Amino acid sequence: MSYPNQKIVTVAKEKCDKSNLYAKININALQKAMEDLRTNSFKLWVYFAKNRPYHTFALSAVDCKKWGIKTDSFHSAVVDLIKKGYLKQLKGNEYTFYETALSEKADIDMGKNHILL
Repeated sequence: MSYPNQKIVTVAKEKCDKSNLYAKININALQKAMEDLRTNSFKLWVYFAKNRPYHTFALSAVDCKKWGIKTDSFHSAVVDLIKKGYLKQLKGNEYTFYETALSEKADIDMGKNHILL
């Protein structure tokens, strides 16, 4: 049963195997990020969230161009993620990404779970 303002959607997933993996993302964290973030900030959030825990990597504005994020938008998205508590600068160019935003009182030490920007 449905109503005129609704759309009936059937999800057709791609095959999942060793060469085509699915990302494991916390559904509640994903929903909150969808509500909380602007488009490019959310794209960057998804890119971070799809990685395995404690994975460290280097990322630049140039890397993000392939997803349609321009240099200025990349830097704005980083600032947005920091302001909203998803990204915390450790020192210099080292950051920790949190799938769920940190509150002002919370400061979780995730060990080596950081990225280089």
